[in-house]
Amino acid sequence: MNIYSTQIYGTIPNVKTFDSVIEDFNKVKAIPENLADVSSVIFPEIDLQVFDEIIKILNYEYSVSQIAEDFKKSIQQKEIFIESGLKIYTHEEVCPFCGQPYNEAATKLIDQYVLFSNDIETKTIKIINNKIELLNRIKLNLSDFNNKVKFQQMSFDNLKSNYIPSYSEEHLLEINIAELVAIIDIFIDSLKEKSKAVNVSIKIKDDAVQKIENANKSLSLIVKTNNELVKRINDRKSKISDENKNIRKDICCSAYNYIATTLKDKISERKKLLEEYKRLASAIKKKKLQKRYEKSWIIFSRESILLIVKTFN
Repeated sequence: MNIYSTQIYGTIPNVKTFDSVIEDFNKVKAIPENLADVSSVIFPEIDLQVFDEIIKILNYEYSVSQIAEDFKKSIQQKEIFIESGLKIYTHEEVCPFCGQPYNEAATKLIDQYVLFSNDIETKTIKIINNKIELLNRIKLNLSDFNNKVKFQQMSFDNLKSNYIPSYSEEHLLEINIAELVAIIDIFIDSLKEKSKAVNVSIKIKDDAVQKIENANKSLSLIVKTNNELVKRINDRKSKISDENKNIRKDICCSAYNYIATTLKDKISERKKLLEEYKRLASAIKKKKLQKRYEKSWIIFSRESILLIVKTFN
């Protein structure tokens, strides 16, 4: 680029200051050899069929057990223990745990346990509890996903801010799982309420499953977009020589802008001097040519006169 051209008074647009590009250059030089890539994340997509099944459970009015309420409560407090015992119960006369023979009261109690375990209400509550556990696992997966998203964001910002200046204006899209988790909590609360009264129909808003589906699609798309940007910055990190070359170009452009701005008057003065020099050089050249011509004419005239004189003699 000729800084003495007629366009010297202009500057190159969209160029950082000289100090800023030098800072960028130092960042690139400081990149460690084994700097880790920014990790991609995977969105744990939710099976919508789970929520369709839950809605059916909530809507259906199951029959209530005829077993005494206080007995049901006492069993529910130690349900896992009782279920484990019934699995090894062989109808023999000796208890497999303590080795003591069953009395009439013990046998009657076991029969009540069996009746309870086969009861529709009991089975329904067990299904409900399984669904609650499943929803809690989904929430746990979402929480784990959210932590990975935060780490991805932190790693991306660190890489672009400290080492890849050309990505300083790039940003990962925000990921918010709060609304999705809130809807799942509504399903969990409804299931807990259902377990207390299986014979009562519980309604969930008609658009609840649709909102989950929309969140599924939206979050999946955002994750895909962010992962693509992460791949690009990782590729740029791997080809840091290109980043170095681009910054060197920026340094040249910034230096030009600095000269064009701070030395504008001196450059303008030099330009005028160059133009004056060219004008004077041209004038001197013309003078020299004119004198050479005049000298040649004088010599020619003198020789012509001598020739004429010689002729007439």
